[in-house]
Amino acid sequence: MLIQAFLPDIHRRPTGGNLFNRRVLAYLDGVARVERRVVADGEPLPEPRGEVALIDSLLLAAAAGAPGGGAGTRLLVAHYLSLFEPGLRDSDQARRERRLLARLDGVITTSRYCRDALVAEGLSPRRVGAVTPGLPASFFADVAARPPGTPRLLTVATVLEGKGLRSLLGVLETLAELDWTWELAGDPDLDPGFSARFRRRLAASPVAGRVRLLGAVDPERMAEFYDRATIFVLPSRFETCSIATMEAMARGLPVVAYRVGGIPERVPAATAELLAPPGDGERLGAVLRRLLTDRDEAAALGIENRRASRAFPTWEACGAAVWELVRKLRGDAG
Repeated sequence: MLIQAFLPDIHRRPTGGNLFNRRVLAYLDGVARVERRVVADGEPLPEPRGEVALIDSLLLAAAAGAPGGGAGTRLLVAHYLSLFEPGLRDSDQARRERRLLARLDGVITTSRYCRDALVAEGLSPRRVGAVTPGLPASFFADVAARPPGTPRLLTVATVLEGKGLRSLLGVLETLAELDWTWELAGDPDLDPGFSARFRRRLAASPVAGRVRLLGAVDPERMAEFYDRATIFVLPSRFETCSIATMEAMARGLPVVAYRVGGIPERVPAATAELLAPPGDGERLGAVLRRLLTDRDEAAALGIENRRASRAFPTWEACGAAVWELVRKLRGDAG
């Protein structure tokens, strides 16, 4: 089988969606013929010529407008759509997505939440499936004891407006009397304008000296940053699944985040109970304060998260699940 994978021109940047694409395509290389095509922003999608076209959701508009002659089965790999966000489902972008999705044969999502959202939009359950992202096998190895001393907060997120980084900085300023440092690992170059604004906001903050911007970190090195952290904090406005949260759980970290998107389905009950309502920075700060002042509870939550992470697949298992879903959706489309 020839699979053509259509990737956005930002496909080399260290985002969760790009990581998923790379890992899954590496698996598919072993079971099919895979041809990768990069499509620049604003360019039309070339006419697909394989039995299956796997199309990144950033290329949805380009895919729906491409010629359909020899397209085979067109499947969208939906890392993000406005349709997924409750606050954006009535937006112009969401209305365009509804029209465009109708022209494709199926959708692969990365969480049950996103699958259910598309089914609720009217897509046939037979034409949309969910595959949990994987983790490197090394993430399931034993975790050493947490380093003593000042608690380290860790956020892994691309430096974008929707990741809630400025609001988290404001929350941390209300916790200034406590002992902590904050490390942010994430690509600052995807939105240079926001990144510059965030740096200016940080420079003016009274806690600026306790914050370290790591920039984009090689995924192969991420385990060492999780292992030296005390608490994982993800202040995103919305997440379809959050591979970073899965990684943090596998390395035994407690997770502080909002109750949004696919995050609740990843975490165990003890962590789910502490997820803050969407956008409730005061509640997020209260949970952080609680865990910063009770290291035993933080450690216990980390143990529960690590136990729950044993249900996560490796990237090889994730790739196999995508392959099975591709074959199923191709059969249904035929």
